[in-house]
Formats: sequence, C-alpha cells, structure tokens
Amino acid sequence: MALELAELVAPAHTALVTQEIQRGVIGDLSALPELAKEGRRIVPNIVRLCAAARARGVRVIHCTAIRRSDGLGANTNARIFQYMARAEPKLIPGSPAAEIVPEVAVAESDLVLARIHGHCIGAGLELAASCDLRIASEAARFSMPEVRLGIPSVVEAALLARLVGPGRARWLVMTGEAIHAEEALAWGLVEKLVPADRLDAAVDAALDSILACGAEAIRAQKRLCKLWEEAPLEASVRTSIEEFARAYETDEPRRRIAEFRAAKRRR
Repeated sequence: MALELAELVAPAHTALVTQEIQRGVIGDLSALPELAKEGRRIVPNIVRLCAAARARGVRVIHCTAIRRSDGLGANTNARIFQYMARAEPKLIPGSPAAEIVPEVAVAESDLVLARIHGHCIGAGLELAASCDLRIASEAARFSMPEVRLGIPSVVEAALLARLVGPGRARWLVMTGEAIHAEEALAWGLVEKLVPADRLDAAVDAALDSILACGAEAIRAQKRLCKLWEEAPLEASVRTSIEEFARAYETDEPRRRIAEFRAAKRRR
C-alpha cells in the first residue's frame, strides 16, 4: 500500500517535539554563551512552528534537560557533561535555568508530565505540582523545607492542597519534613510509582496512552480538569455539557468512533 503523506502528518497523528530550548541552554542563563548565541538564531523559527502547530491542533511536546541536585545519574563520559556539572546556573528542577525560553513558553493547552527521580525539593516540588501528571521512581523524596530557612512556601505551593488535601499540605509546608515516594503515592502527590530502572519506560507508556487519544478531546479534558479544581459543582457540570457538545462541532468523534469500529471488525 502506498504511503499517504497527508494522512501521516494529519494533526491527529502528529506531534511537534522541541529539544532543550531552555534558558540555561540557549537562553539568557546559558553556561555556554557560544552555543546560546548560535541557538538563538533558530528561536524565531521555533516560535512560528509552535504557533502553527497549535493552531492546527498538532500536539507540542517540550523535551528538557534537568539534572538532579546531587548530580547523581548524570552523564560524565564527555567534556561538555563534565563542564556542565561544575557550571552555574545548574539545570535543576524548579530553577529558572530549566525553564523553556519565554519566546516559546508552554501554552495552556499543552500537557505537562513530570518525571521525578531523586530529591524533589521546594521549587522543584512546586513545579511538579504545576504539571498535569506526575510519575516518580521509588527513589524519589519530596519536601518543602522553606520554613526551616525562615521563609514560608509561596506561589505554586498553593497548588499542594488541591493535590493532597489541606491537612497534608500543611504538614509539608509547616514541618519541612521529607516524605518517601510510597507516601507521596498514597497521598495523591504523584499518580504513578515505578522502580528507578522503569521510570523512562513508564513515562513513555503514559505519553503513548495520551497520544492515542483524540487531540481535541485531550485539550477539552485539560480545560475541564482545571475548571473542576476551581469552579463550583454546578458551573463545572454546565461547562462539561457545553464541552461535550462542542466536541461534535469537529470531525474527531465521528472519525475516532469509525476507527474504533473498524479495529473491532478486524479482530
């Protein structure tokens, strides 16, 4: 059968993937100014690509480089990796250097999945709380130790109560104590827990499950999930019905149902 390129690159089957377009790599906080200088030349093109992809319903996925705060697990088999281990600022979770360059940013419709291994502390935990889904290794540890340094936890820390409830959020921010990965799973701080050597496979599997869904349906579901966290029940139900009806203004339900039926007939 001949390859139909138009079908292959249809929005429902396509994703735009960026790689390490972070402030600490090609942005204003880069420890490699020459690399940043060259990399900045392509940023306008990336901005246009991301805008065009989102306008057509193509999913945008940002792959980022982040180091553990203790440096464990990082590559050391090349000079650039050895240099980056010593350089400042470091690409650690929650740091400004780890952020996507502001020209591109992360759109509200983008899904963000947190991969957590090792210590997830303070701003790193706030960043994880801001994500849509969280997958952690059994080696992960979670804490909000700001109060032990004489300052309160603020900004995204406000999201913690919505994830784990007010009592457990208070425990995290008022004691500064760390909790183990198993406890984080029981509390609802993470959605999935796997052995460290299966972490990447678990993230890949989660992404495969998301990408197997309708792109427009996933966007609508993210909007609803955000609404459900903030709006009263009556408004949540009313808006959910409106989103359901709006789905049929596209061809996605018809096409996805037809694909499901065709696959069922082939079994």
